Amino acid sequence: MGFREVDKVLYVVLTFFIGSFGVHRFLRGQVGIGILMLLCNWMTLGLWWLIDFVIALVKLGQYPGDKFIFDANGNWAYMQ
Repeated sequence: MGFREVDKVLYVVLTFFIGSFGVHRFLRGQVGIGILMLLCNWMTLGLWWLIDFVIALVKLGQYPGDKFIFDANGNWAYMQ
């Protein structure tokens, strides 16, 4: 099972500026959710990316180092 490491600052910045297009989900490896965000953002009034942004800010303080780590499914993984 592979893990994906993503720079924390890059992830948070992408989520803030172009998160409404689902780019941060593609970065995590969650292509299906990224496409869904891209297609359905107008229905959620842009709130979906905002929720992901707040979660990323919370995780920013919980993860040591300068990388976020995601498992093969794109879920948050915590490794020391």
